[in-house]
Amino acid sequence: MKRRSVLLLAEMANPEWTSVPLIGWQNAVYLREVANTHLVTQIRNKQAIERQGWIEGQDFTAINSEAIAKIAYRLAMWLGAKNGKGWTTGMAFAAISYYYFEYLVWEKFGDRIKAGEYDVVHRITPVSPTVQSLLAAKCARHGVPMIIGP
Repeated sequence: MKRRSVLLLAEMANPEWTSVPLIGWQNAVYLREVANTHLVTQIRNKQAIERQGWIEGQDFTAINSEAIAKIAYRLAMWLGAKNGKGWTTGMAFAAISYYYFEYLVWEKFGDRIKAGEYDVVHRITPVSPTVQSLLAAKCARHGVPMIIGP
């Protein structure tokens, strides 16, 4: 049976953190055992992933979306999303940051997705159903299915 080629999107994928980043990382590790995968994550995870022996450009790609992520985070904190409060505000700004991440993913991988290099695109994180994917429609237009969720 042919191993599928899967582009894994896990903005949050970090073997040294807990919660969602650890979910993203563990799913990427397990999926790598059954498919030919390439993980796309946020730049903040790069060093931790490299400490696991993964090679950037070969095993994963780190996308630098900090230009928007930092601003979104600061605005969310300023508006009260801190100390375990303001979850709705925090999620709203995290979504904005995530959409920019997907925009950069399409800029980097769009031609390869269109060319059919990947059998499927699998978005592992964010795990929240409130954050929709802007890439799903683009993938569908080019006949590449997209899975959302771990």
